[in-house]
Amino acid sequence: WSILLLICFPQNNAEVITATTKAVARRSQNSNTWDYTDVPYGEEDPSVQLLNIALPEEGDPYGVLMFHHSAGGSHFSVTEKEVNAAHVSGYAVVSWESIGGVVGTAEIELAWSYAQICFDFLRTSANVYGWDPDKIIVAGRSLGSIVSWKLAHSQHPAIVGIYTYNGLPQQVWTRPDLWYPPDDVVSPVPLTYMVYGPGPKSDDGHNPTNAYPVVERYNELGEEEKLIFVEGMWNDPGLYSNGKWINEYDIFHYLPELVAKIEDGVGSTITPTTAVTPPVIPTHTNEAIVGLPYQPFTQGANGLYIGHSFFIPISRTFDDIVAQAKEESDNLFPQHDFQTEFSGGESGTPGNLWSNVGHRTSIKASLSTGTIDLFGMTIAAADDVNFQEQVDAFLDTGVYPTAEEYIPEYAQWIDTALSYNPDTVIYIGAPWLGNNHLLTTQTFTGSNEFICGFLFNSVVLELRRFYPDNQILFICYGPVASFMRQLFDEGNLPDIVDQIGSGQNALFTDADKGHAGPMMKEMMAIVWLQILYNPPNLLLERFMDHITIWNKDSVRAIVTEVLTFNKSFNVKEGEIMIQPSPEPTIASPNIAHTTTQPSPKPPTAVTSSPSVKSAADTTSPSVKSTAFSAYIIIIVIYSHWNLSF
Repeated sequence: WSILLLICFPQNNAEVITATTKAVARRSQNSNTWDYTDVPYGEEDPSVQLLNIALPEEGDPYGVLMFHHSAGGSHFSVTEKEVNAAHVSGYAVVSWESIGGVVGTAEIELAWSYAQICFDFLRTSANVYGWDPDKIIVAGRSLGSIVSWKLAHSQHPAIVGIYTYNGLPQQVWTRPDLWYPPDDVVSPVPLTYMVYGPGPKSDDGHNPTNAYPVVERYNELGEEEKLIFVEGMWNDPGLYSNGKWINEYDIFHYLPELVAKIEDGVGSTITPTTAVTPPVIPTHTNEAIVGLPYQPFTQGANGLYIGHSFFIPISRTFDDIVAQAKEESDNLFPQHDFQTEFSGGESGTPGNLWSNVGHRTSIKASLSTGTIDLFGMTIAAADDVNFQEQVDAFLDTGVYPTAEEYIPEYAQWIDTALSYNPDTVIYIGAPWLGNNHLLTTQTFTGSNEFICGFLFNSVVLELRRFYPDNQILFICYGPVASFMRQLFDEGNLPDIVDQIGSGQNALFTDADKGHAGPMMKEMMAIVWLQILYNPPNLLLERFMDHITIWNKDSVRAIVTEVLTFNKSFNVKEGEIMIQPSPEPTIASPNIAHTTTQPSPKPPTAVTSSPSVKSAADTTSPSVKSTAFSAYIIIIVIYSHWNLSF
């Protein structure tokens, strides 16, 4: 620990106070802001263990915002507008002191202990200052996020929220063997806002990409709905201009939103899902192929996969399998390459990825290189849509609900890709239903099949009509989860010991969201490989016989069933749609084609309200003539009914 040294950056517009002038400066600044100044909260170091208090005029008993400043600042380093943000939200502000800006391991550990001492002081002095001791938000700016981090994630029930600005800067990540912040994040977590001034392309030491491992950790725990990750505030002209905040609450711009969600109980409980009646799958009619016919990429493709945790882990496993195949023979898939752009939960949907200036810029930069063959995104969720009502309506009419409001979110990305290469190929993939532990296996299976039918009829066919000169592939890999759960219930999945668990032998890794376990991810990736690349049969057999660690009979059964399920979605030239077999193990895909005539162009894109917020939009890409081989856009969709990843 003694070799870990953090030199934390002073913040823009943060007051920098030297040690020799600190005592004088504290009494001369912000005199109208604080009700109490230099209140001692501990006895170990009276010259440092001090805090200031700003109480709201009403709202007794009010909550407490426990805030620590950035490097070079002091417990006076809070603006009047930032105090107002807390007061209008019904919270007092307590700004506490601990250490300076150049710190090593000893100082960090000391600051962590001071945070606990300050927290205990707030709890025991509630009667003196009139606040609620069980209603504390832990907040910090840059260095303040570091010294507050362990307390914030201590799971104390009095901590109802976390708010960081420019949190966990670059230096934190230089020695993960000594301290790795994601390791402190355990479930359940408080509702958390991590907000950043710079965007992902910034060279500032507070670049939000430093903290992406924290985002991944929340997703691993199934807690992504409790994390709002905001980047690029400095790029938003409504918030920041000429190096200064022009918004109402400075760095606490999103604090009232956090408090409102806390008061509404957002992220605090899981609402059980209403049981869904498995839909009766109608027989579809044969009709002419809409759009270009299916042509797999037998030589591989260069991939940029963007999306959430029900997609990106599958793409990574797919890449691993291809890499293993290439080790067998250098001649296999020579054009395969791989990139990802990850954003958890709804922040990984097409509309929200487009709204986020950092993600949008990164994705466009990759597309504009002319090197991308595979590109993926997810759909926005509509909170006002009831899954059971949609299923009931479908059972009554045989007609799938419209996806008209979501088509623009795809169109803006597809148009961007086509502007760089008019031969782009689109791939749409459909995952499985989240929170499935609340459903019976039969309901889970029927729900996944309904999702497949909805996405194929209401999204894929519509996009094929809008883009008749571009190939649009579709894979519904969610039924892998359904079929594996059926086999598990029957005792026919010997590799799986637990339906929910953290080890290799669990079907799902968590109860709340239902993320895929290792075997499930590999089975889904094999389905991707077969449909996207169509490898030689001997290669697939060799993988199942000699490379995969799972039971060979189970692998064959799962892959065969789900490939059969997908057979009618992508039809080769000269073929017609294949009629479902009478009694499949998994019901055949819901292909009841609509007859809506295509519009000349998809509706104008309307960006949804993002969970990950960002700066203003950028201009449309310039049209660029290319002579590259065909590209694929991989579009992963999740249903707008309780599919929260």
